[in-house]
Amino acid sequence: MSQKELASAALLSQTMISGLERGEKSTRVEHIARIDDALNTNAALAQRWSSLQNYSGVPDWFSDIVLLEQEATGIKMFHMSVFPGLLQTEDYARAVVQTGRPWYPKADVDRLVTSRVKRREVLSKSERPLLWAVVDEDVVRRTVGGPEITFEQLGYVLELVESQLVQLQVIPDESRLKPGFDGAFRIMTFRDRPAAVYAEHVTGGEPVHDADKVEECHMLFGALQAEALPLAASTDLVRKARGDLYA
Repeated sequence: MSQKELASAALLSQTMISGLERGEKSTRVEHIARIDDALNTNAALAQRWSSLQNYSGVPDWFSDIVLLEQEATGIKMFHMSVFPGLLQTEDYARAVVQTGRPWYPKADVDRLVTSRVKRREVLSKSERPLLWAVVDEDVVRRTVGGPEITFEQLGYVLELVESQLVQLQVIPDESRLKPGFDGAFRIMTFRDRPAAVYAEHVTGGEPVHDADKVEECHMLFGALQAEALPLAASTDLVRKARGDLYA
C-alpha cells in the first residue's frame, strides 16, 4: 500500500504518513487506531505504541499531552510555583520531582526526569512552536534544589529568552490582581485543528477541548499578561534574581 493509499484509507494527510515513516512526526492514539484499521493489523500498532509510551516514563494520563506539544504551533504556559517543564534543566527537574513526590523510588524519579528532559527536544525542531510563558515572581525567586541548581536554572531560562526560543513575562509581587491562581495551565494551538488546554492539579492534569472553556483560558492568559511586567523588564528581573543568589 502506498503512502497516498494509506493516507486516504486512514483519513490522514499524506504529509502525516510520510513524516511518521521518517520519524519526523509524532502522533496520537486515534491516528494509530485509524492506521491499524486501514492496514488490518488487529491493533498491533496501537499495542506497540502504548508500550513505547509506558517505557518512556511518561504517565498514561500525560502521554497525549506530550504528543500534542510536539504537534503544536504555539504553546502558552502559566505557572505559579516552578518553571514549566519545557523550560527546566535536568537538575532542576529532578529537584522538582523529588520535592513534590518524596516517596517516589529513585527509578521512578529517573524515568520522570528523563521524559521531562526529552520533551525539550521540541525546542530544537526546525518548525518549533512559539512558546510564551507567564510565571509569578515567586517562581523566579524560589530556591529549588539549592542555590547552585537554581542559579543554573535561571541561567538556562535567560539563554532561552536571549535565543528567542521563549517569550517570558513575570507577574511582580506588588501586583494586587493575580488572575489564574487556581492552578497552572497551558494552551496549545495547531494548524489543522482547534486549540486545546491542559489544566494541572495535584493528582495530575486534565485535557480540555471544549471550545468555550478553551476561549476562557485564552482570556485568562491575556489577563495574566496584562498584569505581568513587559518582556525586557521580566528578563531584567530574572537576571537580578540570579545575581542575588550569590550577592
